[in-house]
Amino acid sequence: METFFAPAEKTDPDRFEQQISLVSQSPVMAAILKIVSGLLLVMNQDRQVVAVNHGLMDSLGLSDITSVLGLRFGEIMACAYAEDQPAGCGTTPRCVTCGAAIATMACIETDEDQEEICTMSRERGGVVEDMSLLVRTRAVTIDDRKWVLFFANDITQQQIWTHMERVFFHDISNLLTGLLGNAELLAMRQPENDRAVHIRNGIRKLAGEVDLQKVFSYEKDDTYMVDTAEVRLEEIRSELSLILDGHRALKGKRLREQWPDAQIHLFTDLILVSKVLGNMVLNALEASPEGGDVLLRVTEEADGVVWSVRNPGGIPDEIQQRIFQRYFSTKADVGRGLGTYSMKLFGETYLKGRVWFITDTDTTFYFKLPFGKQA
Repeated sequence: METFFAPAEKTDPDRFEQQISLVSQSPVMAAILKIVSGLLLVMNQDRQVVAVNHGLMDSLGLSDITSVLGLRFGEIMACAYAEDQPAGCGTTPRCVTCGAAIATMACIETDEDQEEICTMSRERGGVVEDMSLLVRTRAVTIDDRKWVLFFANDITQQQIWTHMERVFFHDISNLLTGLLGNAELLAMRQPENDRAVHIRNGIRKLAGEVDLQKVFSYEKDDTYMVDTAEVRLEEIRSELSLILDGHRALKGKRLREQWPDAQIHLFTDLILVSKVLGNMVLNALEASPEGGDVLLRVTEEADGVVWSVRNPGGIPDEIQQRIFQRYFSTKADVGRGLGTYSMKLFGETYLKGRVWFITDTDTTFYFKLPFGKQA
């Protein structure tokens, strides 16, 4: 069978029955399954489950263990993508970046302990929801037979808190970097110049950002009342400039901007729009090589405005599928993966626009915002 990552083959049914019998009769395995809290699975070398603890049974609301024997982790957890390939969990394109699959295969191949964060989209009752699991795997040998102990702890809530805190510091850092650059320039000149106004406006924006983050912090559930008002396109451009001017991401890079001359008005939340655009541009700059050229183009359409940000370089296939997924990041730190997720969250959930991307030799992110109606 075809696979994009882990081997697709499963253990012969007769041999698998013998493995279940061996594990169930092992006093050592029985003790491990009894004393370990959280979710614990025992897998064979083909990643099939031969035993689970009561913690997993209770968590999934299962009363019959035979319903999970022979399955793989993603199939037991109802991963939304486990059935994308005939061979199931571990063999789909998304499994290449799955923490659970990586930890399991690395453990089988090296006999060494592994730890990964698994970002999973589960489908329950027709609804897909994201969750985050800290998974650990350990190879054990009992009676000359090798098994994989697979431990999983649900850290979804921890990731939510970490994510929102990081969003706060991420945005404040971007603003302060820009203000610092302006302050350094201002110190080299006479104090009575346009930079003073620029700094004043920057401080105002900083205050608005802090207020916004307080709301998210207090609500704890991504609830936010959008502050809709009439906004000129020129105001949005000015807000974006406050984020970008003097930012270190611009060092060694070239940012070109193409804005329409027409007077365009939208009814929207200026702070949220600037957050989406700021992340789009900064992500493009950070993804660009030294001397790279980033193009921001703004176009008016019949029903709204479209911003596009193009940077050199493509996004690998395995990353494309998760680019907007909550908690996912190409960096290993917990709480990363902020920029693209927040673009989608603010741009679509709150502003009722659309955020998407196209990638080949270059990558272009798009944000389409409807003109909106007066509140």
